[in-house]
Amino acid sequence: MASSNAVTSNTLTEIVKLSRSARNDDILVFVLVILASVGYLLRGIAWDKQDQYHHIWFERPQELGAAARQSKKRTRNIAQKLEEAVSTISSDSASGL
Repeated sequence: MASSNAVTSNTLTEIVKLSRSARNDDILVFVLVILASVGYLLRGIAWDKQDQYHHIWFERPQELGAAARQSKKRTRNIAQKLEEAVSTISSDSASGL
């Protein structure tokens, strides 16, 4: 038991000697390591959160007004198009244009 106390006291004296001989650059590096560790641990909490509008980058612009275009959808039937054109021409001539 006496040997374990001696080892502990020797270890503590060595730590005290090392801490007394610490220079400014050692303290600066220690502070930088602590700040980097805190920054790594706070990632996703304090910053680097996902943008809530990130999905907008992947939307197709064609689909933005799809509902409006469906209501104005025109037919491809040529007979119906001719009837619409004739009715438009006849209404224009009747109104005196």
